Amino acid sequence: MSDRGTPVAGWEVLKTLPAGSKLFFIVFILTVLLTFLSLLACSSLLVLSALGKDFAPYWRISFLCCLASLLGWMIPCFVERYWGRGIHVNRKSVVAFWLAVLATVLSAFFAFESPVRYLVIAAVAGSVGLFSYDTGIFVYGLLPSVWKQIPGGQRARH
Repeated sequence: MSDRGTPVAGWEVLKTLPAGSKLFFIVFILTVLLTFLSLLACSSLLVLSALGKDFAPYWRISFLCCLASLLGWMIPCFVERYWGRGIHVNRKSVVAFWLAVLATVLSAFFAFESPVRYLVIAAVAGSVGLFSYDTGIFVYGLLPSVWKQIPGGQRARH
């Protein structure tokens, strides 16, 4: 029987990773947790706002949480690409990224007044557009034929 699938073997593999990979692993775990919390906050505020109460100050907090989770997805990918390593794109991370984008845009729409609202949404859309163009997350994530993991788990750009 192999020890490859046991939790003890997983911890042994984690111990042998270099410090940079451990840091990216911790950032990834924190990003996933922050994404779930920000999606929960945004959806809760959306439901509560439909009931007719004024939740304007809470939308700004939701926007900041959603923006932090969105940056948590984007910055490590840019750093990995800058170091010349490929990025790992799979269905779950792509869905979580696009849900974070949707929650950030919704929070910005409800958090800000009319002239600032559109500037913030344009800034978020521009940064997401540059990110998706650079990493290919739009092409690999939204095309139905590529919903499975990219061969090799990485995408290298020349």
